[in-house]
Amino acid sequence: MPNNFKINFFNLINESYNYEYSKEWVKDNFHIFLILILFYILLINFSKLFLKNKKIIFNNSINKILALWNLFLAVFSFIGFFRLTPIMFNSIERNGIITTYTQITELQTNQISGFWIFIWVLSKIPELFDTLFLILKGRPIRFMHWFHHSMSILFGTINFIGDNAYLVWVVWMNFFIHSIMYSYYMLTCFSFRFPKIIPQSLTTLQIIQVYLI
Repeated sequence: MPNNFKINFFNLINESYNYEYSKEWVKDNFHIFLILILFYILLINFSKLFLKNKKIIFNNSINKILALWNLFLAVFSFIGFFRLTPIMFNSIERNGIITTYTQITELQTNQISGFWIFIWVLSKIPELFDTLFLILKGRPIRFMHWFHHSMSILFGTINFIGDNAYLVWVVWMNFFIHSIMYSYYMLTCFSFRFPKIIPQSLTTLQIIQVYLI
């Protein structure tokens, strides 16, 4: 990884948030996002060959790590939703809901909401570890799973670079859905049993999310 990538990112997270600078940083490093997606897809296909006809022994031992991972993502998503929500409603009250969909406002440039939109874009990369846990547990990697993860990275980066104002709505909804979804996944690691309507509702939310992102 080139040195200027590290220096720029170090400055980016330690200085006051700057929307234009963040946008340029994502644009300049867009090729890295593409390489990561390609590597991710190759890893999935390689894992299918490597793990074929092999019995997975990580199913129980990995549950504690998976629970912590899901807890981390649930807390991260909740904080993002909590930080974005008041600024979203203030912007709607001040500018109107249509404006928040169609124009760049303080939602994108604000030190808090702008920063959390940017962090959401970057968070799609570590979320790829969801797939690694499925592989280690011997679960099948379905097309919609890896396609959604790959497209989330592309969707986030392209719309962030392209000044698409409606991205903030996707980020806000995604934070909300993920805060619930990863909390559910965390609890299932401890063999919690839920009424059927809970996983069914989560599946519906995930399907809606796939069509939104």
